[in-house]
Amino acid sequence: MRKIVFANRKGGCGKTTVTINIGAALADLGKKVLVVDLDSQAHATYYLGENPYTKKGNLFEFYSLLIKREDINYDNFIKKTLFKNIYLIPSSSFLNDLDLNKIKGVETKIKELVDSLKEKFDFILFDTSPSMDIMTKSGLIAADEIMIPVEMHPLSVKGLAQLVREIYKINKEYNKEIIISGIIPTLFNQRTRVYNAVLEELKKIFPEEIIFFGVRHDIKLAEAPDHQKPIIYYAPISRAAFDFKVIAKRILRLKSKINGKGNKRSEENEK
Repeated sequence: MRKIVFANRKGGCGKTTVTINIGAALADLGKKVLVVDLDSQAHATYYLGENPYTKKGNLFEFYSLLIKREDINYDNFIKKTLFKNIYLIPSSSFLNDLDLNKIKGVETKIKELVDSLKEKFDFILFDTSPSMDIMTKSGLIAADEIMIPVEMHPLSVKGLAQLVREIYKINKEYNKEIIISGIIPTLFNQRTRVYNAVLEELKKIFPEEIIFFGVRHDIKLAEAPDHQKPIIYYAPISRAAFDFKVIAKRILRLKSKINGKGNKRSEENEK
């Protein structure tokens, strides 16, 4: 089983879109996928057809039980979505109403939850908020791999150094196994000068072999969340659907041993 957290401190880079649609593409390839929505905005929850405005059967109830020190059945928080092989642990728009600091070792509770489920899924994907809050830290602690969606804009690159510092802290204090396994450019036009300039900057920061081709700009991708459908269901012959299928196949090809000391890969050219 692989546990991948999608993180970036910059908003608007498409974290939720990337998480949901990579999950759907992996599920379409026969993999059993669990999406964990760690954002109190609960966009991934809504995207996959669950109600974000409830306090039951989601992370609000999960943390409420922890605060009350009551017994927890982890299976109660897994929702089967309408889409084949895709499951969800929903978030709640009420999550910020809780004082999570009342929970001893709160940052490790998501790890405890997903580790109890590891025999049931091929992939666990964590969607996070733009801030380095308790929930985002929980995802970084629980995961084995980090994939960073990056909007192809010069300001996006400038914020990456801060994110990498935060990842280093997590690596040092909590999770020595985690690695950055993918940089995913999002919502771009590859024919523009700015795309090529930002791509060159990314190559200065990260190994070229972990930089994916990414997801091109596609209006269908902006429409899909309102229909609560991943792009491969909403617009299966769109360029975005094609791009996510390419990304999913590349993720499956990654031959990495996650041991905190780096990883080796054998990959085909994707484009």
